[in-house]
Amino acid sequence: MKLFDVDWLGFFKRLAVWNRLTLSTRQFLAQLKSNTAVNAGEFGNDLQPLANARFLLLYADGRRAKLHKDCLSFACAIRAMCRHDILNQPDVRMLSDYIRDHFTYAEQAALSPDGPSYHGDAPDLARDAMSVRWLNDFLALKNIEQAQEWESRRRQNAYYHMRDSEELILDSSKVLTAIQSIIRQFMSSTEPVSFGELSGRFKRLGLPLLAAATYAGIRYLLLFPSMRHDDMTPMVTLWPPLLERHQRPKAKPPRAVTPEQTTLDCAYLMEDMTTVLVGASGEPPRIRSSDHALFAKAREQLESSLLSIPEWLAQTVGCTPGRRVATALEFLQAFRLIETRGTLGKDLRMEPTAEAREWLGRSGKDRLRSILDRLKAETPRKSEQPYVPAKDDVDTDDAEHAARFAREMLRLAELDDEDDDDDDYNSPFMSDGYDHRLGFLPQTVSLGFDAACDLDIPGALIDAYGSLARRRFVAFSQFVEYHTRQANPLLSLHLAAEPRNVQISWSRRNLTDEEAEQLWSQLLVDFFCLRLLPLGGAQVGLTGTAGDLCIALTDAGRYLLELTKDFDYGQHHDQQGHIVVQPNFDIVFLSPDPLAEATIARFAERTGNGTGTLFRITMKSVFAAASTDMKAEQVLGTLRDTSTKAIPSNVRSEIQGWFDRCGRVAIKSAVLIHCPDVQTASRVLAAGGKKLASISDTVLELVDHKFKAPLVKKLKETGVFVDQSSQPAVGRPKRRRRRRW
Repeated sequence: MKLFDVDWLGFFKRLAVWNRLTLSTRQFLAQLKSNTAVNAGEFGNDLQPLANARFLLLYADGRRAKLHKDCLSFACAIRAMCRHDILNQPDVRMLSDYIRDHFTYAEQAALSPDGPSYHGDAPDLARDAMSVRWLNDFLALKNIEQAQEWESRRRQNAYYHMRDSEELILDSSKVLTAIQSIIRQFMSSTEPVSFGELSGRFKRLGLPLLAAATYAGIRYLLLFPSMRHDDMTPMVTLWPPLLERHQRPKAKPPRAVTPEQTTLDCAYLMEDMTTVLVGASGEPPRIRSSDHALFAKAREQLESSLLSIPEWLAQTVGCTPGRRVATALEFLQAFRLIETRGTLGKDLRMEPTAEAREWLGRSGKDRLRSILDRLKAETPRKSEQPYVPAKDDVDTDDAEHAARFAREMLRLAELDDEDDDDDDYNSPFMSDGYDHRLGFLPQTVSLGFDAACDLDIPGALIDAYGSLARRRFVAFSQFVEYHTRQANPLLSLHLAAEPRNVQISWSRRNLTDEEAEQLWSQLLVDFFCLRLLPLGGAQVGLTGTAGDLCIALTDAGRYLLELTKDFDYGQHHDQQGHIVVQPNFDIVFLSPDPLAEATIARFAERTGNGTGTLFRITMKSVFAAASTDMKAEQVLGTLRDTSTKAIPSNVRSEIQGWFDRCGRVAIKSAVLIHCPDVQTASRVLAAGGKKLASISDTVLELVDHKFKAPLVKKLKETGVFVDQSSQPAVGRPKRRRRRRW
């Protein structure tokens, strides 16, 4: 060790003097370095007691003082405790810095269960030391022989052995028993203990044995010294989150609740795909050449066309309009319903493919079924690598914050920065190297298992959400907490006969219990936010005074989880009839109806959100619908099914008339031959035969462009020559001037 390799027996003996000092004197001493002379007046009335206790050495003039050589070890420990605020900031970054400060690289490698790491041991070692299993493994040592074997095995993990002259720290059964009793005493409480109180609690051990046990606990990352800055009291504790984790009660299954807010039962991702595809059919959105992102105008037009969802849901889940458009484009491209066309830097744009017309012609249920079937078909099984997020900055060790964690993860479900709208459009969905495979599990950070591992992540996920009763609401935070702690398949990895190595991103190691809980809870949240909710697999609402999120599984969700063979979608919405079509072509919504909004948005222009006048039927909107092969019968049928009143006759006739005006033409390039008179045209037509077609008496069209060169040669033989001035000029490219610097 570096900073804590001190005389702990002397430290305990000097604590009585330290505890009698004033706060200002303690703060001043904590900053005082060895061999640094200071003004003796800084210590006030504490000067003489410090000198008598050999804390300070007074100079001959009595005006200056410095640390006594007998106190250097004590002062080193005090300064080291002040370096890291473990009591107030117990996270993986703090522990990593703590390990780098207090342990050499060889000691870090020796402590790591997996041996040395190419990228450095501190972060991985910190994750291990933050785990309850780290303590349980040490408490499982039954005698000094096992302890010394445990200690020797860790030393052999280093690149080189520890110094031959260095003795084992666990050199007697008394030290082992003492440190285990201290750990068990801490595990029965949730508060750190001062060093002075520690010596009082374990008087039976005696100071020499207590000092040896304290050093062993610090040396093996079992005990952590720190300073309580309010009164500069030296403290010692287990890693703080472990205390709370050990005391947390057993998680209970989620109970049924009654939502107090309006719930959402709509596959808004499928509806967004439909809306974006319809918008792209009428006016293909332009793409910037610099970053392949949508231009602002095209982006705003697509966002304004999206169906409205409750504001509380958008804030809770983070489904902002920008992200919804980006996700819809990603799915559309994965399904090959939209593609990039045009020239880079000129007219780069997105246009629907030929398959898009057939997809748009399906009913809402069939469109949703096509997406769900695609995800079900690409469900990875045991031999494949599932995908789960692994963010190091999420702390799930504290069970009391499980509800807050769930809500936070919902808010951060897809992207980390909710306020950066530009990031919504800078996704790589346009890049050539993007993998368009959409799986049953969200693709975030790769989590790979050994070939021998028989863990079925998709099956466990299906079991978790399949445990929800149909249309029965439960608090989402309780659901995540219960399945994270009591039904977590990742927790079974360390129970195997041989430890299972797991690859998380670029790191390969054994999962700690805390990491297993973090990964599984994030997968539960991400699967809900990125699969179930956007595809109509869950109903959501708010319950309680705090407005907690509650969820219920729908038939579409059960279909995705392969719990049923069929589902209904949209039928109850169509029977509501909450719209009125006005003679002035306005469409008024008497109550919110998201599914009807998505359907009407295919042939009408949006003018508002919520309730009231939300759409207006115009000739432009009808032409855009006709470009996607919609028929007048479809539009009028949709209006009849959703309207509470009969459609005005002028609206019916005008819609039919606008559709009747629509047609399709083909634009082709043609090669024309202009002749000076009728006789020359006859000679050219005779030479070309069926390869030419007569447009007028003197203008002919070359039907087969490949026949151009033979025709020119054949005409030359008959005395008819091609005017070279009418040919495209093919000159030497202009040479660019070199720039001189």
